Amino acid sequence: MSGRAIGTLLGVALSGSAGARPALPQEDLTRLGQREVLTFADDGGEGIQKGKAIGVFDATPDEIFRVATEYERYPEFAPRVVSSEVLDRQGEARAWVTLTSNLPWPVSQAWVHAQFEHDRLGPDSYRIRFWQLRGSMRRYFGSLFIESWTRWKGGGTSVVTYELLAEPARFAPKRMINRLIHEAVAKYIHALRQRINDMRRAGRIHPQLDPVPTLPSLLAGPAQPPRAGDLAQRVQP
Repeated sequence: MSGRAIGTLLGVALSGSAGARPALPQEDLTRLGQREVLTFADDGGEGIQKGKAIGVFDATPDEIFRVATEYERYPEFAPRVVSSEVLDRQGEARAWVTLTSNLPWPVSQAWVHAQFEHDRLGPDSYRIRFWQLRGSMRRYFGSLFIESWTRWKGGGTSVVTYELLAEPARFAPKRMINRLIHEAVAKYIHALRQRINDMRRAGRIHPQLDPVPTLPSLLAGPAQPPRAGDLAQRVQP
């Protein structure tokens, strides 16, 4: 079986958990609206945790998706990434990328040849899933889920959920690995948001949207969705 076929099967296996968003209480929704980055940890098996970070961006899902899938530009903003080469693309659906990063001791330099799968789940939501096909990590996979928070003519805000499990092949204390993963997901959200803010200031992002308000989706939880009036107050910087 080819490497790409194996990667596709793995992608199907991961799809059940990729991009999962926790239902957040009102207190956390308020913190998101104040532009805090929230972090969580899920069990990744064998004592390793999957890190998860959530943040609000002053950009539309389409803008964030375009920036997040410019893999060749990751060394310009992604923490610890020193090189990135896009080996192949299949339109907007998927890409195969080799990433090299400088990681803390005892890992030092690490590399992965990863497959990225792109899914448009609706008019205002995207999911990016990725996993290692080969490389120096024992396990490496995760996802990026992008969804609309609000939108209006000329702009909008979005919620981005980033999930990552990165376990080095070289021995390292699991407590240290979990701490570094926890830090890495938050740093990536901050870095991606800063990248988009810089591009907007440079005039490289020009959204064109109809003035149609939308509510945040499952981040609020299915039982008690937010009201439009509450939402307008929450998204103020």
